[in-house]
Amino acid sequence: MTSFTTLWDAYSYRDGNVTIKPEYQQYVTDKLEKQFRSTAINRAGMIQGVNIDEDTPMYKGNIWLSFIGAMRGWMFQRGQEMFSGRDDTSARKYEDVPEDKVINGKTVRTTTRKFLKKTKE
Repeated sequence: MTSFTTLWDAYSYRDGNVTIKPEYQQYVTDKLEKQFRSTAINRAGMIQGVNIDEDTPMYKGNIWLSFIGAMRGWMFQRGQEMFSGRDDTSARKYEDVPEDKVINGKTVRTTTRKFLKKTKE
């Protein structure tokens, strides 16, 4: 046994609650208590696999790498579809068809968007 007392020894842990032992109350300052709480939360997060703000991955600091990380699922699939010869983007092609409609007793020329069918190449 050693006579070395650590900050962890100054606290009692019962029923999920942490309290300062009375004999160590005079030595534990507010700053020390905040540091202890922060360290305990960070360590618990690391053990449980929670992403902590202070330990974020490097790619989250770069907006472009963060974007690629967020879009990685559909980017890979879309790349495969694009280079495999499929033409899925033609669903977005459309044609504006002019029409004459009667609105409030007046004839008004409007346009209606007509989507073209997919093509297979």
